[in-house]
Amino acid sequence: MVSAKMRIGIALLFLCSGVSDAIAQVSADAVWAKWRDLLVSAGYVVTAQENQHGDSLSIQDLTLTVVSDERDITANVEVDELLMTVAENNRIKIEFPKIIPIKVELRDATDSKLDVTLNLTADALRTFAEGTNNDIRLTYAAAAIYLTIDSVTEDDVPLSADEYDFNLRLSKINGTAAINPPLIKHFLMGEGVDINALFLDRTKTEQFRLSGKSAEFIFEDEGFSVNPLSAQDVIDQIKEGLSKTVTLLVNSGEISTLFKGKNEEVAIASSIDRSRFEAALGKTRQQQRNRHENISFVMETSETTAPVTGQVGQVQLDIERPVIASEELQEFRLAGMIKEIRFSDEVWNDFDPNRHLPREASNITIDFTGRTLLSTDSLDFPFHAITEGPKQLRFGGVRSVNFNTINATAMGAELAANGQFTIADSYPIGELNVTITNGSELINRLVAAGIMPDKLATAARATLGLLTQQSEAENTLTSRIEFNDQGQVIANGQRLR
Repeated sequence: MVSAKMRIGIALLFLCSGVSDAIAQVSADAVWAKWRDLLVSAGYVVTAQENQHGDSLSIQDLTLTVVSDERDITANVEVDELLMTVAENNRIKIEFPKIIPIKVELRDATDSKLDVTLNLTADALRTFAEGTNNDIRLTYAAAAIYLTIDSVTEDDVPLSADEYDFNLRLSKINGTAAINPPLIKHFLMGEGVDINALFLDRTKTEQFRLSGKSAEFIFEDEGFSVNPLSAQDVIDQIKEGLSKTVTLLVNSGEISTLFKGKNEEVAIASSIDRSRFEAALGKTRQQQRNRHENISFVMETSETTAPVTGQVGQVQLDIERPVIASEELQEFRLAGMIKEIRFSDEVWNDFDPNRHLPREASNITIDFTGRTLLSTDSLDFPFHAITEGPKQLRFGGVRSVNFNTINATAMGAELAANGQFTIADSYPIGELNVTITNGSELINRLVAAGIMPDKLATAARATLGLLTQQSEAENTLTSRIEFNDQGQVIANGQRLR
């Protein structure tokens, strides 16, 4: 005879087994609920008709609407039917319609309206959801995904097909997405990107063309999901303690642009070996890191006799800035570097055929840090911080700036500077230390090459004589420029203003 304790144990075992199965197997309605909650948390308005058929779920007339902060841009994604069915290995198969329209409406201050309809299509798309109802992971793959323009109307007047064109193709893509609203962890990789665009104005006197492609690309996104049109939504989520990181890596990219106007034409073609962009949001701050390697470019204009060709070895740009308002001073940083800037001999020969100027690579490095009083939440800092006033520069909330590094080398000369400033009553107070190497020699070379007129060279030498003094080092000038609290400017002890 089975004891009471044994019967209770067996019952609990079956109960736990049933609960475990329920947790282990993801369901269609749980996938849709998580997906819908993620979209809502990102600021989308979601409407749909839900129809359950056994283990399958049909989401019909699905519309996703998102609006910009200023309400001048509205985007709608329309999906006729999203079908979720049980597949092998306890997965949920998700089927999309062949074409998904995306409608974008733009209005300006004069209430002029531009309506654009895009079509999103995919070849051999396979999408599955797996995991548990509490831990859902999407996987997808496609031979290609396309985004193309279907129609454009301006103030309710349709544009003809020869006035616009846009198509984007992502080839051989694979991706995963872990959904836990309001958070998402997304990984996407592909073997190629192709983009082409054409836009004409209504008079057909101006034309803009763009085309580009790349080889492998990787995109990673982890953190809160956002309304792509709303900076305020990003700020609100940061205030709630959420964070976000985004990384984009592109290999072997090429892009070309062409602008044709009534009396001018500019064509630029460039290529890059490797490009990496990183961004992080959270803890009241924003960070960006940009790295680009081995850039080549060719520019032709209607006013130049020969193409301008060149190369850049490396470009770096780092930005760290506050985004949430505070009564306390907050730190910011802007650092950048452009290394190995070179131009072809054909370019040099156009203005210096006799080789008076050294044809060596140029380099630029900057590194600024400082502290600011951010009075309003903003994703635009530091671009809003300095504005031109009627009589003097107004520095917004910036209270101090450190010029840690300013360095530029070109044509055999070098400029190096550093300094520290505080801002009080809209006046900078501090000093800037400058060192110029081979500056006078560069002026002589420019005159010899016929680039700098004698009068301009005389004025340049006089300016150097006024602002700098000879260093102990050969061919080196130095200067210490002070800005005091009385608005005076003093160079090497001599008052300039």
